[in-house]
Amino acid sequence: MTGSCGDNATYKVDADGTLTIEGTGVVNKAFLVMNELSDTEIKNVVISEGITELGEQVFSGGVKIESITLPSTLEKIGYQTFYSCVDLKKIEFPENFTGLDQRCFASCTGLEEVRLSGKIKTISEGAFQGCNNLKEIVIPEGVTTIDEAAFYMCPKLSSLTLPSTLEKIGTDVFSRDTKIMNITIPESVSKIEKSEFSFWSKDQTITVKGKSADTVEWDELWNDNCNAKINWE
Repeated sequence: MTGSCGDNATYKVDADGTLTIEGTGVVNKAFLVMNELSDTEIKNVVISEGITELGEQVFSGGVKIESITLPSTLEKIGYQTFYSCVDLKKIEFPENFTGLDQRCFASCTGLEEVRLSGKIKTISEGAFQGCNNLKEIVIPEGVTTIDEAAFYMCPKLSSLTLPSTLEKIGTDVFSRDTKIMNITIPESVSKIEKSEFSFWSKDQTITVKGKSADTVEWDELWNDNCNAKINWE
């Protein structure tokens, strides 16, 4: 099966369930949302060099997708591009990648490993929300913003490192279920929205660098319904 999936992009599906996309520029066909392909047909996705962007919902609902190969030319992934790709285990972004749109990997319940590019500036709203098996992630230096619910309801997330460049953390990024026992908020963070650590228990610890409870200018409800120990350093 072959066809067009962008102004300068084409695709083919092999008998083994591999979808290969070739060409240049933007891929804008929402394959499964538009019922172009049955989700049982696609198990592996290979994006060839020259593709720079995967548009909105391109692989949304691709429940059988197990692996994705991204090219070094890829710069952006759109809204809900891989939403609910539940068999996807790992994603590694190329060095020049810069843009994660909202909910791009939300509800990828099998996702265990994510390697982010050092050129990403923002982790968008709900980017990894509901990734039930995500255990560890390093937010690279250069990221300045983590938007609302980016890691909301990631119950197995136990290790997360925040960069010294981080400035803003949105609402509910780390609230609800999480196995993170210790997190350090770098001195660079000037804004934290409400309910950031809701439902954290007394066994968990939040360390805040370079600020005090008397001088911090975050939302007054930033630690609403939070029982974690807070260390001001």
